[in-house]
Formats: sequence, structure tokens, C-alpha cells
Amino acid sequence: MIVYWLTLNSHIPYVAKPGGQLHCRTNEAIIKNQRVCELTEIWAEVFDKISEIAADPKLPSTDILVVGDHTTPLWEKRAAVAFTPGKVDWYFLQTRQSAQTQLTNLSRP
Repeated sequence: MIVYWLTLNSHIPYVAKPGGQLHCRTNEAIIKNQRVCELTEIWAEVFDKISEIAADPKLPSTDILVVGDHTTPLWEKRAAVAFTPGKVDWYFLQTRQSAQTQLTNLSRP
């Protein structure tokens, strides 16, 4: 099964989260570039939601692959240095069962 989820709220232009966990619009901002900080807060919501889905005990054994749909388009040089040009980020959540199967298959002659 494949689920495609396009997060239009995390594309430029975007609406910043007021009072977000990274304190982007304050002197205490965890990430100093405001645009990168604000986008990171939005991306964190996606990661949190995927974490909730993955942790659902009703979910059958499922591997989850999250892939960006394009490179991060930052036009500020100070912001762009935090990203690799031309690289589309992704991460893979693999069930223990799938990981064990791969390890078993690798160890067979």
C-alpha cells in the first residue's frame, strides 16, 4: 500500500506558527535563521503526525518512507547553507520484522 501525502502548508509561501516550540520570532530562537526556523516548526508537525501513525497499535506491520517532493527552495544564502543543493531529503521507518528479515537474508550464503 502506498499513501501519498502532500503538505502544501510547508511550502513557500507559508504561514508561520505563532508561538511555536522553536521560538522563531524571539531572541531565544533555537535556529537563528527565521525562515529555516519557521519551516522547521512546520516540518516537525509532519514528523509528529507520522510518529503517531507509526506508533498506532492498530496499524499492521508497515514500513514508512517519507520523501520530499523537491529540494528546499531557499533564496537567502545564509539559509541555503544549511541544506545540500539538489538533495531531496527522506527518511525511512522500518519495522523490526522487516529489518530482521533483511539481516537474515544478508547472512545467507
